[in-house]
Amino acid sequence: MTVNINKIIATSAFSGFSNSSSVSFSSSIAGQTIPAGNYVSASAFAALNNTNSISQVQINLGGLESFWRLLPGVLIINYPNSSAPNYQIELFSYFTGGLLKVDTYVSNQTGAGVAIPTITINCRGFVFNSPF
Repeated sequence: MTVNINKIIATSAFSGFSNSSSVSFSSSIAGQTIPAGNYVSASAFAALNNTNSISQVQINLGGLESFWRLLPGVLIINYPNSSAPNYQIELFSYFTGGLLKVDTYVSNQTGAGVAIPTITINCRGFVFNSPF
């Protein structure tokens, strides 16, 4: 059976999947000026067991965006846009020791200092029972 992972976000479209648990958690990066060639980081984590399950992570970058994004393991976002970024946000999700972790890095993409706003990394982790 081939799994169409595009349907995982809409759990009702996939027979056999059910949400077995979910958790919300967050971290933040204070507004500051990042010097040229430097970065700042934050790590958010919550207890979530993914044994024999399929997981999904959604993130919202409070202070920058009002919508939720799917985090498929790694997500790289350039601000204010891709053609002329001032800073880059890199998000990584992974499981370790019964914890779901989301690491966030904000790196300067200019040759001078760049000011960033306070960014709250809101996370939602979901575990779905695997039907196969």
